[in-house]
Amino acid sequence: MKSFVLVCLVGVLALGLAGTARAEDNNAGKAATGTPAVTTPDTPATPAKQTRVERAAAEVKVQVDLAEKAMKAAADEMAKPEDKRNAKTVQNCKMLAAVAYYHASTLAKRLAGNFAKTDDKEGFLAEHEKTNLDKAVSILLELAQEARTKKDFKTAQGLYTQVLQWDPSNAIAKAGLEGLQKDMKTAQSAGGSSDNNLNNQKNYQGYKGSYNGSSWNTWSGGGGYGGYGKY
Repeated sequence: MKSFVLVCLVGVLALGLAGTARAEDNNAGKAATGTPAVTTPDTPATPAKQTRVERAAAEVKVQVDLAEKAMKAAADEMAKPEDKRNAKTVQNCKMLAAVAYYHASTLAKRLAGNFAKTDDKEGFLAEHEKTNLDKAVSILLELAQEARTKKDFKTAQGLYTQVLQWDPSNAIAKAGLEGLQKDMKTAQSAGGSSDNNLNNQKNYQGYKGSYNGSSWNTWSGGGGYGGYGKY
């Protein structure tokens, strides 16, 4: 009788252990091949509304981008071998860049006039008005110096004069105009042509037509800046 009871207990214990083992195996299987966790997709963030200053800066950047493209076009032309380089294209691209930078400057000034008292108007003007005006003036001064070196006094005068229209207190342009008179006298003393005489009314009118007349207005106006909008 005791042996029978012992056998029964051993059997029950064995069944219990086997059941436990099967349960653990099932749990392990579920863990290994369990259903992936359901994730909730992230809600797209709502773009922050641009401030008045940011919108103004974006408008100015359109003109700056045009200026930079024009300067790149000039650099690309300058990179060509000298016998294949078109000096007029280089000059035109730089002129376009100068006008675009100037427009960026004047646009910044106009847009800043609509700023609220809490907007950083002074910082905006320093970054967008002054910086772009300086770039525009720098390009014209460079072109004026190149013209002066080539003794193209009429062109140099036109460029220096245009600088003073944009930046009336520019000391370099003022000195350049004064220096042109000395250059002209030196050229005449050396037996040069008087065609470039700055006081010659005919040449002055020619300058007016090239820079202050229709051609310059085309450059400084809208509609592709004198046909070079592709840059």
